[in-house]
Amino acid sequence: MSKQKTHTLDLAQQTIRVADDVRFWPVRERGECVYRVEIPSLRRFFRIGYEEYVFVSLLDGETSIAQACGLAASRLGKRALSIQQSTAIVRWLLENELASLAASPSPIRQPGARPVDAPAGSAARSGVSTWIKRLNPFWIKFPLPGFHDRLESVMPLASPLASRGFVGGAVGVICSAALTLAFCWDEFWASSSEVFYPSSWCWWLGVWIGLKLVHELAHAVACHRQGGEVGEAGLVFILFAPIAYVDVTSCWRMPSRRARIYVSAAGMFAEWVIASLAMIAWSLSPDSVQWRFLMSNVIITAGLSTIIFNANVLMRFDGYFILADLIEVPNLAAEGNASLGRMIRRWLVGEDVADSNLMGWRRHFVVGYGTAAMVWRVMVCVSLAIAASTMFAGAGVVIAMLGILMWVLQPAKQLAAYSSRLKTTQPGLWVRGCVLGWTAVAAIAAMLLVVPIPTATYAPAIVQYQPETMVRAGCEGFVLRIHVADGDVVTKGDVLMELENRSVANRLEELELAHQQTEIRLRQAIEERNAGERMILREKQASLALQIVVVRDQVDSLRVVADRDGRVIGRHLDELVGTYVGEGDAIMVVATDRDKEVLAMVSQEGVEATDAIGDRPVILWTADGRPMNVRLDRIEPRATDRLIDPSLAAINGGPMAVKQSHQTDANDSVRLLEPHFRARFRLPDQGPIDVPAGMHGEAMLGYRNDPIAQRIRVSVAKLWNQADDDTSR
Repeated sequence: MSKQKTHTLDLAQQTIRVADDVRFWPVRERGECVYRVEIPSLRRFFRIGYEEYVFVSLLDGETSIAQACGLAASRLGKRALSIQQSTAIVRWLLENELASLAASPSPIRQPGARPVDAPAGSAARSGVSTWIKRLNPFWIKFPLPGFHDRLESVMPLASPLASRGFVGGAVGVICSAALTLAFCWDEFWASSSEVFYPSSWCWWLGVWIGLKLVHELAHAVACHRQGGEVGEAGLVFILFAPIAYVDVTSCWRMPSRRARIYVSAAGMFAEWVIASLAMIAWSLSPDSVQWRFLMSNVIITAGLSTIIFNANVLMRFDGYFILADLIEVPNLAAEGNASLGRMIRRWLVGEDVADSNLMGWRRHFVVGYGTAAMVWRVMVCVSLAIAASTMFAGAGVVIAMLGILMWVLQPAKQLAAYSSRLKTTQPGLWVRGCVLGWTAVAAIAAMLLVVPIPTATYAPAIVQYQPETMVRAGCEGFVLRIHVADGDVVTKGDVLMELENRSVANRLEELELAHQQTEIRLRQAIEERNAGERMILREKQASLALQIVVVRDQVDSLRVVADRDGRVIGRHLDELVGTYVGEGDAIMVVATDRDKEVLAMVSQEGVEATDAIGDRPVILWTADGRPMNVRLDRIEPRATDRLIDPSLAAINGGPMAVKQSHQTDANDSVRLLEPHFRARFRLPDQGPIDVPAGMHGEAMLGYRNDPIAQRIRVSVAKLWNQADDDTSR
């Protein structure tokens, strides 16, 4: 019988029959006896208390609910359920296909349906709904036939890996690797930066697939060792990215909570062991760049991704099932969704719905979990839709729309059925729900599409000395002498260093000799009154004089002098003796604290926010958390993807996302993902300047007031353009 009809019946006088294939067995939780309920063909698991089990066990198809309440009261006494509680339990049994009205046929099972609380990747529904789900491009599933037989063949070899001795040794390896990583963190992070480059995606994908196969195999081995049955296994393609899965829902039959947690944690533990071995191998091979790159890939994929995805309790992965066992709520996701739905119906429609059978803090925790999980699912759906729309060009928009439709179709169908039932049975509540519901939709739409969201706009910045404070070589040559050291105070005209370039000196002597010879020949031409020769020699003399001036300036620049008063800033200057410097190379800085400035990389949104700055001071938040007032000097009119300083790159610990460059110059090895404008800010004219050169900071440029939808649209457009640029390259 449909849900709509069951809601219109007076169930108190109805006879209910528990489905023949439903299994019950007792377990101990928190010192009390509770019962696990399973629909084997659907691989669904539930939990009820002892009082509920006594009542449900009396539903044999011949006893009405009122009679069952009386019989249960004679057995339980004060602990017996009320008629309202019993009716709510019956509705729950009917909704979850655990029972049916005696006059109706037994629930029709759909073998292979996804369990209510099964691990991600368990069997999918058959029939029309299965094919509809298989059309979702964000979740394409391919079961592996004959996996159980293959598992039985490898189990004798793999079973020792789950023994206590192996687990204890693996824990020791993980602790050793953690200590190694703690002592070598800076070196490891610097050597693993290339893992995030787009050109390394093939390595990353290969390591990812291998680790996930090991991950799922560990679940299967642990489940088999604990006496459970391993169901199907295969691959799930999330936005065409392959992820292995294995069905170990039978672990819910295990009476030991420790055994269930052991099965849930086996995959993450196996990946951490592999990451630990890779960390030790990385530390033992300091000279092999390629080997270190591969090990870094394994460490990051097996360690970081496992924590982000598998340990995430808001997704039905390993962390979720561990949490469900720890708080002893087997159907945590289902309970969370149901509790959230009841709360929404109570607030929005005013419907009097029964509360969950959970008591105490668990009832509030489940409501909070259901809310957080719903927000997370929305974020994941939006993220995958944006990713699809940018990764696959125009086809990505179609893929994103199709995926969203598949996600929304089932909830929309359930909402339509509930609205139709409510309109028929309780039209007053239906009107209230429509008014409040559409008001909420309009408010959300306005917040997304119309209402401005004031948000502070920051630009990453760095304190540097002004360009004119840089002392550069006026001529190429070898460093002959250094007359100053780091920190020395010099005045304008002081000699800083001497360079040697014999070819330039010889060139000056040759030009001066040629000039003298030309002057002698010119006198002879004048005495001989040779007008033509005299004109040629005068032009040659003028040319030689001009060359002498240029070369003499180069010779003079071999003595590098200070062009201002200030303090010398340059590390290890004495080590420059004997080295070669090119013309224009930076050698040192001669400056005072007043010669510093702030350079910032401003995005397009930041440039728009600066329109209202004018001559107002801008707050610069330094790296140590101190505010400082600076004033905007100018913004360069052209955007660039070059960094103002390599330390701002994310791979060097900075705040700006970068990508690998195709340039061979080491200074241009990375470029910004998005072009930025360079802005220059003046430091205060009065008071001490207590910020060192090279310090990072953030310049607060103002506020952006565009709505959320506009920001999403701009973000999608940027990602789209970036994908097109990468494809064209």
